[in-house]
Amino acid sequence: MTNLPAPMTLAEYREQMITIPAQKSLFKIREKGFKIGRTPITVGMWQEYAKSTNNKMPDLPNPRSLNGYKYEINDMAKMIVKDGFDVAMKQPLFKSVTVDNSKSYDSVWKNGWDAIRNHPIVNITWDDCKSYADWAELFMPTVRQWEFAARGGLRNKIYPWGNDEPSTQLWWEPMSQWVGTAPVDRTFCVCINSYGIVDIVGNVWQWCDDYESLDAERSRISFDIEFFKGSLTHDRNSNERIKYRSIRGGCWYTDNYQKHFLRVNNQVITFYHSCSPIQKMESIGVRLCSPL
Repeated sequence: MTNLPAPMTLAEYREQMITIPAQKSLFKIREKGFKIGRTPITVGMWQEYAKSTNNKMPDLPNPRSLNGYKYEINDMAKMIVKDGFDVAMKQPLFKSVTVDNSKSYDSVWKNGWDAIRNHPIVNITWDDCKSYADWAELFMPTVRQWEFAARGGLRNKIYPWGNDEPSTQLWWEPMSQWVGTAPVDRTFCVCINSYGIVDIVGNVWQWCDDYESLDAERSRISFDIEFFKGSLTHDRNSNERIKYRSIRGGCWYTDNYQKHFLRVNNQVITFYHSCSPIQKMESIGVRLCSPL
């Protein structure tokens, strides 16, 4: 199923769905089998949905958000990303973030949605995805289901392809050079795991059904909804549980210092990644599931 065209309709998406067999999690929890989309939901599929429901297409990503960001990363951050230390630390992850307005980036969205119908849809909130899933009679995966699918049947491996470090086998910042998403039916720089699932990591983050709680007892840092402005939310003294929705898989701007987000289980290093359910970004899409 690796040479199939990008699904442009819900019917095509259903035909291409991949069966994930029943299995047990690391905590011996039995998970029922299910089907998952071979690719993220595409622009063409969202156009079909928008026409059917008389909804507007999402706004095109703002080209200004693709300006280059220069990150000055401190030694503690490098150590955390490299070795997976607890992120409850006493200094910011980034010392400074500045926008490089002198560098011009060519955006894949410059010619509108019609020009990239085989790309993943982006700029959609969790609530948007829930509405689409209800219309399609599908559902968003839980984090556990996403992980089972991402592993592709492999055990004790770091990434969907094994333990080799990320390189040219996915669409991430070293390959994308900040131009944006890539077609889901491309033949270059694409992660296809042993189940045949395309872009389970890289290209776009994928919304999951779970809430993700960030509190003083666990991960103390989350990227807030202003990620592209480089700000981080810290609150070491608060025990308030903040409920965001989980996202998984990394995206086209994930770089070498963020490669932990490409792991099939990034929770092992206490880096949780989530967003407000009303947040939309040019890096977040969705992949849907169905029962067997």
